[in-house]
Amino acid sequence: MGSPFSLGTGPGSPAGLLYANNYSGSYLYVGDTNGTVAAFSVAPGGALTALSGSPFPAGFAPVNLAWSYNSYAGASFLYAADFSGGGIYGFTIDSNGALTPVAGSPFATAPNSAPAAMVVVAGATGGRTLAV
Repeated sequence: MGSPFSLGTGPGSPAGLLYANNYSGSYLYVGDTNGTVAAFSVAPGGALTALSGSPFPAGFAPVNLAWSYNSYAGASFLYAADFSGGGIYGFTIDSNGALTPVAGSPFATAPNSAPAAMVVVAGATGGRTLAV
């Protein structure tokens, strides 16, 4: 299957994993301590293929990743918490799994803080809340 798979960057360590399965396919996102998020498509047999444009810049150390899928709008989002620099990097996930920064990203967190965990909470009306 080609394992191990390259993150496409220099020195660093995988720090966060996120599997997203949406309307267009299955994807694996890997936060790396060198400040990027690597993106792969996942084949039915488990083989990974790096996506075009991967890795994507995401601060200094995006160690926590969260995913939100809005089935009403057919939209997917990935959020990366930058543990070293603070802030939340937001991305839309396009139909090929590639990431595009959300307007206004990165979003500031409390001064001198490092987001240690995130979770997306679904609302009763289809809305989503990102809790950090």
